[in-house]
Amino acid sequence: MNPDLVVRADTVLTVDDSFSREEAFAVYGDEITAVGTHEAITELAGPETEILDVEDQTVLPGFIDAHCHMTFRGRSDYLEVDLGPETVGSMDELVAELAAEAEATPEGEWIVGAGHDDTKLEEQRHPTRHDLDEASTDHPIMITPAGGHVAMVNTRAVETAGIDDETPDPDGGHFEREDDGYPNGILHEAASDPFEALIPDPTPEEDQAALREVCEQYNSKGITGVGEAVVHPEEIRMYRDGAKQDTLSVRAYLMVLHDHFDDLNRMRIDSGFGDEMVTIGLIKNFVDGAIAARTAYLEEPYEGRDDRGDLVISQEELDEQIMEAHKAGYQIGVHANGDAAIEMLLDAYERALEAHPREDHRHRIEHGTMVTDEIVDRIEELNLCVLPFSTYIYQHGDDKLSEYGDRLERMFPYNSYLERGIPVGGSSDNPAGLLPPLLGIRTMVTRKTRSGDTISPHEAISVEEAIRVYTTGAAYCSFEEEIKGSIEPGKLADFVVLSEDPTEVPADDIHEIDVEATYLGGEAVYTG
Repeated sequence: MNPDLVVRADTVLTVDDSFSREEAFAVYGDEITAVGTHEAITELAGPETEILDVEDQTVLPGFIDAHCHMTFRGRSDYLEVDLGPETVGSMDELVAELAAEAEATPEGEWIVGAGHDDTKLEEQRHPTRHDLDEASTDHPIMITPAGGHVAMVNTRAVETAGIDDETPDPDGGHFEREDDGYPNGILHEAASDPFEALIPDPTPEEDQAALREVCEQYNSKGITGVGEAVVHPEEIRMYRDGAKQDTLSVRAYLMVLHDHFDDLNRMRIDSGFGDEMVTIGLIKNFVDGAIAARTAYLEEPYEGRDDRGDLVISQEELDEQIMEAHKAGYQIGVHANGDAAIEMLLDAYERALEAHPREDHRHRIEHGTMVTDEIVDRIEELNLCVLPFSTYIYQHGDDKLSEYGDRLERMFPYNSYLERGIPVGGSSDNPAGLLPPLLGIRTMVTRKTRSGDTISPHEAISVEEAIRVYTTGAAYCSFEEEIKGSIEPGKLADFVVLSEDPTEVPADDIHEIDVEATYLGGEAVYTG
């Protein structure tokens, strides 16, 4: 049977076990059927076979962003006020964007914004309720920075939620307060929950429009697969509908919050349930805050501060939740950034695995940012996967990471992980982190910040290793290495066409390579 598609390139980086370099491959349906030379593969073509000639370009497997927040990114871009650094650079500009939205919004309806970066504002701080009151006192306002884990509201929102100086801090979060105890509008972790509960959900039509738009953005970076890192039941439906309506053009591995564990378990929906487009992946949980927000939970206090960051769960609760999900057979992924948070998570995993051994569990540490040698030893012993986000080095290395002092030397430890044979998956944590996988690869290799400074160069890895992290490594972390992550017969025909070979250009220039086209199952989902 003749193939539907033949791809002929200058170089095909297959990312197979040998990282072999080929020239062409054939596709039938949505699968790769043969890989080889131009001549050998062209001979397979029939009269109806489409020939894709990219003989001056390089083809790789589609990139897999194994931990990102695509739903949040889509809704932020499509449905909320854009407050990103490209739009606002000061508090006045941030207020002006929200005020303009308020002018066009009926009184009393919520104004929601997203994407600001406090370190990129002239004032070098988050807005308080008083700042947001300048945008409107007639609308409740809530905004979330790109990194999440904190949010800001105006006075109308505080009043609408019924929060005051006598409201206690919730478990797993806290309100920043003024001298009299009244909230100042800055919310940490679970303190934002009562406000989020008041904001109307997007309609299904709005969600599908946002999904289509964000998929186009991801495809334009060469991404064909994602690990969606925060999923509620309504988002499962959104992704399934997106696959049916062809608004979804990446393969999605869904991480369902532990809050919904009982529902999944009762319905016997296990890890791996679904199909090649949408899969119920793992049970997701959290231990601490964020690196960029300087709320990761550390063993020692932050530089110039007397606190160690935010802990959002107790050891007892973490142990219990890990145990029940593990015992029920689920894969588990837990957000842990700081060294103290990671130690807590390792204790919980260790107890679960001792009580109920499972050989190929592939439980994950989502991020695993700050480690010690002892932590790396324990990760290896427990056979865990780790999902760091390298673009933070480039994005925040010149500002936010300075508060970690000498601990920077043991952050984003790609080389330490790979030297021990620990599975590592590529991830951006977008929109908290910058999206392009080619920037992630460049940063893993060079360890350079935006200004060109180098952070912990001993943790640098090779270009080949970095490509594997974003392809086969990411696929392994979701039990999908048999169907994606490399260009081999029997694998899905998910691939990206690049203007140059990332293994042949200077490492500093990898992120400047153009994505010419992205294919999912042999069909073009992006052409530059």
